Amino acid sequence: MYHSSVEKLIEAIKPARILTQTFNVVQFDNRTVRPTGGSAAAAERVGWLAEQAHTAATSEEVLFALIQCEQTLDELTPLEQLAVKRLSFALDRAVSLPPEFVQRREATYSQANDAWQQARQNSDFSKFAEHLAEVFELARQQAVFWGATEGDGDSMYDALFSQYEPGVTFTEMRPVLDQ
Repeated sequence: MYHSSVEKLIEAIKPARILTQTFNVVQFDNRTVRPTGGSAAAAERVGWLAEQAHTAATSEEVLFALIQCEQTLDELTPLEQLAVKRLSFALDRAVSLPPEFVQRREATYSQANDAWQQARQNSDFSKFAEHLAEVFELARQQAVFWGATEGDGDSMYDALFSQYEPGVTFTEMRPVLDQ
């Protein structure tokens, strides 16, 4: 049994969770069992599902439920507090990304993955280069949405790196990464 505010948050985020799970299944199927061809249609499906999941996750209902949890943080168990803090960080990031960007990013990733598979099979990576450039450009745009200063490499890395290690800067991790 969870605190009532956490129960409301779990219910509010349920559509986003189901859409994300569906997105993950479709994405997995695209990478493992989809026959070759149909890359554009597959990318369209993946992009649409990602946009729907993003919109559901960043809905007013979810954000309101999260605020209610944050207002009762001292009443929550340590595990509930941690979950609320992590979700709050993730949603702060998510609301800064326009849904159209999320759709385009995931559709691009899907097509890039198909191009990568073909490039590996044919040992012809020149055809993948264009897709890789698009992926890098989307990462740059995402970093800017997340507060990075365009053109400042460390700032860009900090914004992107923090999704994996919140609060840790690229400068702090550079010695580890240089090894």
